[in-house]
Amino acid sequence: MKTAKLSVLLTLIILFSGLVASAYSQEDRIAVLSKQIMDSGDCAQAMPYLEQAKDLYFKNYKYSEFADFLKSLIAKKQGLNLCANYYIALSRFSQLKYLEQEQNWDEYFSKGNDYRSDITESAQKVLESTQAKDELNLKTRFILWQFHASQQDAFSQQALASLMSGVQEYAKGPVDMQLVKEIAAQLQALGEKAKAQQLYKIYADNLVISNISDDDLIKSAGEFRKDGNLELSETIYDIYIDRFLKTLPKEKSGLILSDIAKSFGFAYSYANSLLPDPVYSEKLFQKLDGLGIAQDFDEELLYQRAYNLEKSKEFSGAKDRYSELLMRFPEGIYANEARFKVAVINAYVLRDIKAATEAFSALSGDDTAAAYRIASLYQLGLLSQWQEEDESAGKYYGKLIELAKTDFPQTLSMAQARLGEIENGKPMEYNLKVFLDATFKEENSNLNMSKVDLAAKPVSAAIDSAVELGSTAFAEQSGCMQVQMDYLWSGDLGAGSPSSKDPDFSTQFSEPGTKVISVVVMTPTGIIDRSIAIVDIK
Repeated sequence: MKTAKLSVLLTLIILFSGLVASAYSQEDRIAVLSKQIMDSGDCAQAMPYLEQAKDLYFKNYKYSEFADFLKSLIAKKQGLNLCANYYIALSRFSQLKYLEQEQNWDEYFSKGNDYRSDITESAQKVLESTQAKDELNLKTRFILWQFHASQQDAFSQQALASLMSGVQEYAKGPVDMQLVKEIAAQLQALGEKAKAQQLYKIYADNLVISNISDDDLIKSAGEFRKDGNLELSETIYDIYIDRFLKTLPKEKSGLILSDIAKSFGFAYSYANSLLPDPVYSEKLFQKLDGLGIAQDFDEELLYQRAYNLEKSKEFSGAKDRYSELLMRFPEGIYANEARFKVAVINAYVLRDIKAATEAFSALSGDDTAAAYRIASLYQLGLLSQWQEEDESAGKYYGKLIELAKTDFPQTLSMAQARLGEIENGKPMEYNLKVFLDATFKEENSNLNMSKVDLAAKPVSAAIDSAVELGSTAFAEQSGCMQVQMDYLWSGDLGAGSPSSKDPDFSTQFSEPGTKVISVVVMTPTGIIDRSIAIVDIK
């Protein structure tokens, strides 16, 4: 027992000694830095020491202590006023953010106005003593914009305009463009996407001015994409593309352009753990069209283009590309998938039951269509049942049940439920009926999927892996009351069983094929809109 007590006591002594030593160590370090700062001849010499001091003070949330030190520095060392004022503005801005984060409202409201005055007065002194080409000037403009934006005051737009003009002036000289990139990243994070894109363009243009080689340019674009910075990556890719389009034969240009277009599509992006951008991919495919070599697209390229359009919900464009794929490669490896998706788009996007039925019928009689044959039989039964052609619907469901056996349990279960409705004289399942009415009844032609978005993550998944479905409705608010919404889920829900109060849910699919999930979003006054998601299970 004594040994155990001694062990605990020794541990406490060691911990206490470590804390004391750490405290002394930080105080000693600050004392050393303070002397180095005081001994500095100007701001250029003092800045590295001030940055280290800032890190030490901020690490322990001693913003006021740092500000007091800086104010004393101004009184003692006139030559360091410029950088001291910059760090006062930075310290007070960081302090306000910290108080908000910690919800320390007592200090926030009792001293907040003093801190705000320190920010604006110190920042103004820096701006008056520097030019836009100076790094400290630009950093100060950036602090002022962040400050006014966080306060949501009347000066935020003026501060943003000042920041943007400052960047443009700063970038004209031989400067470190890393600062421009950092500001662009913050603008992006704070919702100023258009402004961020402008700065990324400035950064990218500077790369070109620096006479960077094509290899280094494309390497830089790839590195930014790996970092998740799609905007900057795409800006640099655009510059690279403009270069080779002017110098290379169109056949060679086409090969490079198609490779980049595919790399931003879903298939390549998922395989390489990168963020996809199907919109940018399609932009590059359109450049390929402009080269006049579209007839040289191979089957894989045509499929990737159609797939990107489909998954980004550009359904009409996707239908056209899938149709082109079928025309050129009617027996290709993607033919059955393309036929099924053309049929789905015809039915649930374009409201063309006749065209959809023809495409589903072609697949339903194809012994080689596997999962697409089974899915097409179900869709044919569904469309017939909605049109009150129960005899035809029963035949389609019966054929599906005969073929499916145990290979397609989830589709089989849906077909059995629909067939039971017909045989027992019951109405179609409510959610499904509402969706089909919303899709095909003439009086619902205004429901065009513009007010409800249904997204699937991922858009392609393995059997029994998780798929997240999320619905977002864009409804007008009713005064100060939040609109009550019901989500009527239907279609291929897999293992999921969402309620009408669930805007999102998770599911898994135990069989391969293309799954069509649908939702109708309603309020007490009626339907807001409908939407579909198409998920591929491999």
